[in-house]
Amino acid sequence: MRANVSQLLNVVPFRPFVIVTDSGHRIVVRHSENVAFDPESTTGNCYVIADGLMHSLPWAKITCLGTP
Repeated sequence: MRANVSQLLNVVPFRPFVIVTDSGHRIVVRHSENVAFDPESTTGNCYVIADGLMHSLPWAKITCLGTP
């Protein structure tokens, strides 16, 4: 999933996308700079700022990516 997120973040021009968690929560990524993660880590979290909140998402909890 990490590689898929990286690909979406590097699309030029950037296109918003949705991260869907295993609980069904949908987080819309509107700007690439609102996502952060350690590309060297094999574990860890993906951090997303959306709708005024900072989401800390374990990679295992992200079930799919899509369009808003």
